[in-house]
Amino acid sequence: MSADRPSPSDHEDRPRERPARRLAAHLALGLLALAAGLGAGELLCRWAPVERPPLRFEGFGGRMGEHSVMREVVSSAVIPDPDLFWRLAPGTTLSPNPWMPGLVANRQGLRETAEIPLARPASELRILFLGDSCTFGWGLREEESLVAQVEAALRARLPDRPIQCINAGVPAYTAFQGWRYLVTEGLAFAPELVVVTFGNNESISWDDRSDLEHWAAWQATRPPAGLQWSALARLLFRALATAPGKAAGGPPRPRLLPAEFRDVLGRIAGASTHAGADVLYLSWPVRENLEPHRTADDRHPLQQVIAGLAAGPAPRGLATLDLVPLAHRLADRHPLPELYVDGIHGTALANREYARAVADRIAGWVTTTRPDLPPAGAPAER
Repeated sequence: MSADRPSPSDHEDRPRERPARRLAAHLALGLLALAAGLGAGELLCRWAPVERPPLRFEGFGGRMGEHSVMREVVSSAVIPDPDLFWRLAPGTTLSPNPWMPGLVANRQGLRETAEIPLARPASELRILFLGDSCTFGWGLREEESLVAQVEAALRARLPDRPIQCINAGVPAYTAFQGWRYLVTEGLAFAPELVVVTFGNNESISWDDRSDLEHWAAWQATRPPAGLQWSALARLLFRALATAPGKAAGGPPRPRLLPAEFRDVLGRIAGASTHAGADVLYLSWPVRENLEPHRTADDRHPLQQVIAGLAAGPAPRGLATLDLVPLAHRLADRHPLPELYVDGIHGTALANREYARAVADRIAGWVTTTRPDLPPAGAPAER
């Protein structure tokens, strides 16, 4: 048989090869069409986004419905966030206004004039401030805020140590949002101390769900972490999941009940101490604390929760500072309009006095509670 003549087996194999090749070609074309369709869908979802922000963000905007000018100012300074409900819009500076004047946020979404490196420089004392609008400095310029004034006071008390206080306060935040920020972003800054100031927004009732319930319902509509980059995947998961809306006929309830508030403060403490940071809880004085019918010992329910954290021997790394007695002493020397811009937020004068008290407490903590902190010039170990 000639070497060039095909064998009978060659003729038998060719018919089998043709269907297999056609099938492979069809599969390749199908996959290519699927990829093209998914790519087009992804581009369409990004070009014309149809995602709604979390309901909590809509509730935040609804709270300002009767204040059109305030709503316009705040809406330009905050953006929706899938984990935190909302956050400060990075890189925002506003013209003078009564609520959020001047610098609102740097590119990291912090009320800081410069970006904060994640790596803590050698010997730097780094303190992360979690809180609501009182921490942010509602109605004040950045340099008048509690955080900026604590930093200035600490630098005067500890001139040989670099000090970095980080203002992560966001208007209308509850302790739940502060905890979520801490575990998703805040601890990445490697703070030695976390100062926590909440208790002004938790008692507000926006609907029939708590912040925890809203967060759980919202997360149930999100794709797994590996697909969250895809706008198309987010849309599909939202369409297939149960809408995180309000239960029909449910009575309004606080964003956090006192027991939930206590639990979330415990989560903040647990996450902080696990990362090697101590915690200082501040009890913020509101104007109602200073009304004539109130005594120096009167506290609203969430202030009582914070006071309860100090009952008994405090665990290492956990402390509280009640600013209400200081506010009473200030009220003996100043009329209330000199201390409050409204019913909750302190003036620059009040924040200066609060900052001195906080700085005194932190300076004592540095020299007694944390002698293990590196001295000036020594490398920081994490």
